[in-house]
Amino acid sequence: ESTNRSRKSVYVAAGQELRFAQSSGHNPTNSSPNVQLSNSSTNGFRLRLDDGGINDADFNDLDLAISPSLTAPYTSVIGMGRLQRTGSDALIDLTDLPSTGRRINLSISTNSGFINQFDLVKVDGDLLTGYSVAGVRAENSEAFRKAVRDNLINPWGTSINIGGTTERTITWDASGNDAGIYAPVIITPKQDLFTFGATASDGQKHLKVIGNSKFAFEDLISSAPSDWDYNDLVVDVSSS
Repeated sequence: ESTNRSRKSVYVAAGQELRFAQSSGHNPTNSSPNVQLSNSSTNGFRLRLDDGGINDADFNDLDLAISPSLTAPYTSVIGMGRLQRTGSDALIDLTDLPSTGRRINLSISTNSGFINQFDLVKVDGDLLTGYSVAGVRAENSEAFRKAVRDNLINPWGTSINIGGTTERTITWDASGNDAGIYAPVIITPKQDLFTFGATASDGQKHLKVIGNSKFAFEDLISSAPSDWDYNDLVVDVSSS
């Protein structure tokens, strides 16, 4: 029941196949989703999902327009999205910032009863060795969440407190010295902290990658209970 819409570019080499899996809410990934694939009226395909939530078999729970291109579209976000290999790798790769810097745009939309605090945190590590913040491994631990709180970054000047049904764009004129890996963070009025990976106090993933450097938060802890709609705060990151 989320209204999220997004785009995702995937490189497929000659001879490779593109396969689909379903990740709904905090449920385990379904590697054999109930989908219908058809040719589109243009050069491409249409894929429609029935997510199994209600036994209506209407195949309208997610509708994808799939089109091929010999060149990479949305080039401004390709480099930033290099580390977004899974749905929970909500990481912004700014390791290749030029010495002259680059403007980073963060378009935020909210649909939440909370006024949440939004920040960034700098992340160390890589895909092979894992990630950490200030030397503390990214995992479900109070030590990690404390490390995130102690190292929040507000390059636009201050924390952003935002909620209700709101849209806002903030900019960051990043310099070459700001090069690194970053992750978005929210802190709720109940002081729950959510960022990348299964690092929340309930062991669940409250931040998902839903497009090219587009991230969606669920701001209620599972015992609240959460509705797992991942539309409480959505941030779309691009550069110019």
